[in-house]
Amino acid sequence: MEVESDLYALVFGESVLNDAVAIVLASSVDNFASNKSFFDLEALFAAVVDFLSVFFGSLLLGSIIGCATALITKMTEIKEFPLLESALFILLSYLSFLLAEFVELTGIVAVLFCAICQAHYTYNNLSDEARTRTKQFFELSLFLSRAAHIYPVSAILNIRRKPKIPQRYQHMMLFAGLRGAMAFALAYRNTSTDNRQIMATTTSIVVIVTVLFNGGLTSWFTEYLGIRSLRFYLLNGIKHNLNSSEKKNMH
Repeated sequence: MEVESDLYALVFGESVLNDAVAIVLASSVDNFASNKSFFDLEALFAAVVDFLSVFFGSLLLGSIIGCATALITKMTEIKEFPLLESALFILLSYLSFLLAEFVELTGIVAVLFCAICQAHYTYNNLSDEARTRTKQFFELSLFLSRAAHIYPVSAILNIRRKPKIPQRYQHMMLFAGLRGAMAFALAYRNTSTDNRQIMATTTSIVVIVTVLFNGGLTSWFTEYLGIRSLRFYLLNGIKHNLNSSEKKNMH
């Protein structure tokens, strides 16, 4: 959308962190719901402590592994083996997720902060060849993982679905992705009670409204607030000048 780079970074970071916090908070609420038959101040305090301990424990674990990877790539001669560099980068990133889940923390939060440390420190320590390989690996993995579930799931749904999901819709889903997927998944993983069903319905309404309303107005709102990137205004200025010149030539 050609917005300022700082705004893009802030929105992206807030979105990713929101998903991580939502997972930890949902886990804490589930633990409370299964162990407590009533709500009081002590239960609230226990839920807050559980949330903070899981979140910051996952944060610390992921950061330690990320910094350890940075030190390994900085203090050793591993740059002489680019393939080993890329393998170490990928495997230690996955290790943060596995280790967090093993000690009953949250793997998503751990791998998020591990990735932040890796992006700031480890990635810059890699050799040029390893850097290129690692970037291409993650880009390819992201693309293939989305394609691997969009097309097969659409094909399964099309067996009974009327009307069927067209191929162009599937291509668009691969391109655009789904917003609010984490909240939707957390809300619908357990709908055994009336209250949980109300929560699932409310979440669905919020996701649909925000995607359609906020998403539809995003382009207009960024232009109204004047937070488009300089490149956007330069391109539009060039197009405007070209159009003006064409109109003058016609007259």
